[in-house]
Amino acid sequence: MIILPKKVNNRPIKYSKRNKTKNRIHYFVSSLVPEITGLTESNIGFSAAKKEVQRIVKTMKEFGNSTGTLKVSPESKDGMIFLTKELIFTGNTRPIYKKIRSNEELSEEEENQLIKLFKEAVKFNKDGSEKELLLRRTTAEEEFSTLSNEIMEIISNDLNLADTIFYYDNRVEALRRYRDLLVTSMENWRNEVNDILLSESILIRLKNCMTGGQAH
Repeated sequence: MIILPKKVNNRPIKYSKRNKTKNRIHYFVSSLVPEITGLTESNIGFSAAKKEVQRIVKTMKEFGNSTGTLKVSPESKDGMIFLTKELIFTGNTRPIYKKIRSNEELSEEEENQLIKLFKEAVKFNKDGSEKELLLRRTTAEEEFSTLSNEIMEIISNDLNLADTIFYYDNRVEALRRYRDLLVTSMENWRNEVNDILLSESILIRLKNCMTGGQAH
């Protein structure tokens, strides 16, 4: 159990866990509020600003498939401050955060904008393995988004092509054949993906066991 001090200063705080990460230093998100908002505890509106910052950090961590913890490592502190500032004060990114919080689907443009924002935020982090991992992840997300759009465009063009067939029977038959090809020709690919998912699930469970966490 973590005991919060009566007055939280903007300094690293040690906490204990029953695993190998014991004595790692993290920042409580609440201690970063002055750097993010410019408000101090003596300012009117500080309490509301702190709650908003905590909501943003928790939401974005969960969106990134990370634990929605309200602690930030020293390595990722500067990137988190940049990202939170952007989501609070920048008009064109605030609606994206609201959609994420409401579990609404993002448009292609919004997804690309968010990936670029994450990538920019990571650049503020301190050099190290954590930064390299995040950069690889954001780059992979960017490539995944590009490939997804290319695939959707190919399928859309194919459907539009079939739609130009004059006779209805021929049009239906062409589309039926297209569907059957997708089902049969992609079967090996689906099996490969399922194998990858199984392997990842096993690795994640092993990692959680080693760190004392729980598998999700």
